[in-house]
Amino acid sequence: MLENGLWHLRVSVTDTGGYTGFADVGLIVDGRMKLGSYDLAFVDSEWSTALYQTTLRRSYSTLRKDIVGDFGNGWQLEILDMTVATNGPLGDGGWSQEQCGDGLIFAPVLP
Repeated sequence: MLENGLWHLRVSVTDTGGYTGFADVGLIVDGRMKLGSYDLAFVDSEWSTALYQTTLRRSYSTLRKDIVGDFGNGWQLEILDMTVATNGPLGDGGWSQEQCGDGLIFAPVLP
């Protein structure tokens, strides 16, 4: 049983000669029928503007029970109407942080 989302599956096999081979594949898990799972959600906040509506939802799933979430094991904070997915840990993609100014808003860097 897996949580819906993007997953990376690797299968490795070792033969009697000690040689190991593996295969990788990316997959998407989607659907609501997860036998044995228990899900619970609470809407904590809702607001709307002239352009869009946003909802903050706190949810628990037994599929995430071993993962430390935003409010403890199995809990997650969701911002509905917006989706963010990463393709790896932050900082591992060649990105770097640069400072702009002296740390004060609208203050230029002085030579």
